[in-house]
Amino acid sequence: MKEPQPKQIPFKMEAHGDVRIDNYYWLRDDTRSDPEILTYLESENEYFENWISQNSDYRNQIFTELESQIPPIEETLRVKENNYL
Repeated sequence: MKEPQPKQIPFKMEAHGDVRIDNYYWLRDDTRSDPEILTYLESENEYFENWISQNSDYRNQIFTELESQIPPIEETLRVKENNYL
């Protein structure tokens, strides 16, 4: 399966005297109803599911690697003592 490639449509954004171009601004859809965007996102999801089904070994490998970096005895967040009492 070929990786989905989103089209690039330059969108000029200006704020605080700064100008930047966002080529993927067209993917913003606050209503979550644009058929073109939904179709593109579905193709990305399909691509990911296809990839992960062929490479599921990585999921466990990544989890194990991340888990190994956490100390065996994890403490809760330390809170500064209240010296007002």
